[in-house]
Amino acid sequence: MQSPLKEYEVALEKVLPFLRDHLGWPEELISSYGRTPVQVGTTTVWADYVCYMSQGQKLVPWLLVEVKQVKVSLEEEAIPQAESYSLILNSPFFCVTDGDVFKFFVTGPSQGKSIRIESLPPKPSSEFLRGDIKDILFPPHLDTLVDSFILGLKNESKFRDDTKWHDDAAKRLYQKV
Repeated sequence: MQSPLKEYEVALEKVLPFLRDHLGWPEELISSYGRTPVQVGTTTVWADYVCYMSQGQKLVPWLLVEVKQVKVSLEEEAIPQAESYSLILNSPFFCVTDGDVFKFFVTGPSQGKSIRIESLPPKPSSEFLRGDIKDILFPPHLDTLVDSFILGLKNESKFRDDTKWHDDAAKRLYQKV
């Protein structure tokens, strides 16, 4: 009797081909397995897969996929986990799977409010599935932090001066070393 596939094997051997071949998602818009950070309180966890769409020059989460090993309860473990990650990443859809069964959901407004859908989630039009964007995948809130930092630099002269002083001091220090 063959032992069940481990989660990583399920992800690579069953789920990635499903996303790419059955859903028709461009591979360059699918995050690498376990490489999408999700900030849960003070802890960073990692989503299994995220299928992105391109919007302007940004990658936007469209479908979060949580992979479980066969025989792990999708209902008890995977759905709440995937739903919370989907809420944090602002992904409109999520999926839980053991590689054989794929359950899709519309992400609700809060935990426990998502809706199971019987069909595949809708696929964005091809203009949103261009794989030519070379972008680093960071959580959406990072853009807000960077925008706030830049706004602070523009509007607060002391903040800007302190930042410039720190940069100049660091350069002088590295020149001496």
